[in-house]
Amino acid sequence: MDHEAVIQSLRDERDRIRQQLRTAEGQLAEANRTVLRLTDENENLQKLAKNWEKDSDRARQDNDRLRDDMRLQREEILELREQLKEAKVELQRNGHTTPGLRPKSVPDRSPSLQLLDGPPAQVTPKVETLEPQACIQAAPAAQAGRALKRAPESEDPRPLSSSKRIKTEQPQPSLSLPPSPLTPLSSLSPIPESTLSTAPQGPTAQTATPPVTPKGEDDAGDTVDTSDATNGVQGQPDVKVKEEAIRLSSSAIQAYLAGGRRLEISPRPDKISVSRKFVRLAYGGSDQQFVQKIPAEKNPSAAKIRRLVWPKIEMNPSMPRQPGDLGLLFASRHDVLHDGPWTVFCRDTASKETLWCYLGEYESVLVGKMTAEQFREQKAPVKAQWGSLLLSQRQQEVYVAMRARIALRRAGLIPTDSKNEDKKLIATEIQNVRENRGHPVEAEDIIQAFERGDEGIDIIRMDCVAYDRVFANDLRTKFRNYPQMLATGAQKKGGSSKAIRGRGKPNRGRGSPIRQRPSPSNPSIVRGRSALPEMTAVQSAPETRSPRPPRVQSPGSTSSRRSNLPSAHSSSTSSRPRRNRSVWDHERGERVRVASAAPPDTRENEDLDPPSESESMASFYMDSDTG
Repeated sequence: MDHEAVIQSLRDERDRIRQQLRTAEGQLAEANRTVLRLTDENENLQKLAKNWEKDSDRARQDNDRLRDDMRLQREEILELREQLKEAKVELQRNGHTTPGLRPKSVPDRSPSLQLLDGPPAQVTPKVETLEPQACIQAAPAAQAGRALKRAPESEDPRPLSSSKRIKTEQPQPSLSLPPSPLTPLSSLSPIPESTLSTAPQGPTAQTATPPVTPKGEDDAGDTVDTSDATNGVQGQPDVKVKEEAIRLSSSAIQAYLAGGRRLEISPRPDKISVSRKFVRLAYGGSDQQFVQKIPAEKNPSAAKIRRLVWPKIEMNPSMPRQPGDLGLLFASRHDVLHDGPWTVFCRDTASKETLWCYLGEYESVLVGKMTAEQFREQKAPVKAQWGSLLLSQRQQEVYVAMRARIALRRAGLIPTDSKNEDKKLIATEIQNVRENRGHPVEAEDIIQAFERGDEGIDIIRMDCVAYDRVFANDLRTKFRNYPQMLATGAQKKGGSSKAIRGRGKPNRGRGSPIRQRPSPSNPSIVRGRSALPEMTAVQSAPETRSPRPPRVQSPGSTSSRRSNLPSAHSSSTSSRPRRNRSVWDHERGERVRVASAAPPDTRENEDLDPPSESESMASFYMDSDTG
């Protein structure tokens, strides 16, 4: 029995061991499968790593190739820029010359027609052809303007483009002015736009508007103001350009604007016109200078200083006029070339008030310098303006340096063999000019230096890069409160001016007590104002000056004679009827009115004696301490 039990236990142990072996074999097989799977994944990862290395090498090669291409393109761009500069210079020299039209002694004129892109068309203005030496008699003075008849350069008419101002429905009128040998060709103006028209089937042509010529002004060497055509301004009223404003030909303006591009703002912003005084009251800064700075804490769109520039359109006819436009400034000051963008404003010519339109944020680029030929073509007021500017300028170093170089050239001190020596001489002359010790120079010397090309006026292109709608909306919102700003400013200004005029004395309002006159019953009243004892003691304590002795009057003095006069004579010598007057009543302790019909002789009850010396000094020190 025991033997069988042992055998059975051994069998059970054998079965258990077999079961464990089968379980271990299964786990081993699972482990082998896991190892195989991990091995496959490792191989895949190695393949991916190799592929990534290949892709990385390929990308690195592509990057190097792109870098080389960019370098080559940059070199090509630089070459194209050089070619463009040369083309600009060549265009400015020979772009608008018509040598067969007039004598050689007369300076060349700029054409009054500008070619635009569009379908070709044949538009022939009906004008009479003239010989090169022919002369034209001016129209009568009673007519609105003078006309100039030009000969076409060739038999084939040019394809012209039509102006927005030219009426295409009417036929082209012909010009018939009788020739006369008395009037030279140089004394006539270009053909006005109103005298030209196009055929109905022709394309649109844009005619450059010539500047308005004042009565009796010399027309020789005038140029065409194409600010409207250049900037593409529509619906903008004509601006009366001052005689001191610089004008360039349309081709020169187009050449200087060639590198810029107009910013298309979508949606198109509404016109926002404000006054400079409003900008000063709302944001700070000065409203009398060319540039203005708004502190960072008052800038509504960003916590940084906002820089504003206010060019005058009367002096800069080629400046931007609408939001997004590009334009030109003629100035050698380089303020707007740095720390951009600058907030630009332009005069609102459609408003009768002096308002300025917000145009946007602009970056400025120095695109060139006025050539000697361009300066020679300017009118006499322009030349005189710049001559006077350089003579009187002491602050802007760029203009002081121009004058210093002109004076040193006039004295024969520059140029020297060394550029460093030239710089030292110029720096010394700049300091001497600011101290009124510079070499003598006249306005004519400055004008001749510009005409020779020794000096030149910088030409700056203004490109619109953004339109700050946050700032524009803040302008519109705050401008509604402009009357309240003016009232607040007037109150502050009035309070400060009253304090200055009154020497700091407090104003007596309606609730203030009325000043009382001194009387025997109220000795605490100092003549001129009520004297509080404690205030008088405190205010008179710092004064160490001893009071002067009372003045002794002689019996024949003026005061004595005046005190002996009757009250009717001592009070007034006017011929007007006496008004009601008051006297001091000792019984009632106050002043009482006396009828004007029969004023009683109450001299003994009146205080007609002059104040004592101590009372006068107390009143003086009270006024002084109060102030």
